[in-house]
Amino acid sequence: MTLSSTDGARCPACGKPVTYYGEVELSNGYKVARYVIKCRACGYREVLQEVMLKKKEDGIAVEVVKSIRPKENRNSLKHARRA
Repeated sequence: MTLSSTDGARCPACGKPVTYYGEVELSNGYKVARYVIKCRACGYREVLQEVMLKKKEDGIAVEVVKSIRPKENRNSLKHARRA
């Protein structure tokens, strides 16, 4: 699955627009889903979120391997730099 950046998200390395996409890895009894941003201009790639799905006898176990980092408040960063 590929989504073009419509919210103005920019590459942290070069500042160009990034593309969001999802990838799924299938293995022996589990799936790993990754949500990724990639810059087509410079090749920068970052995994935003990674989730593992495992089959169990009584259902499915979901494990968040890497979660999305919350955005930091820019005002608090400005005050921290001045101190």
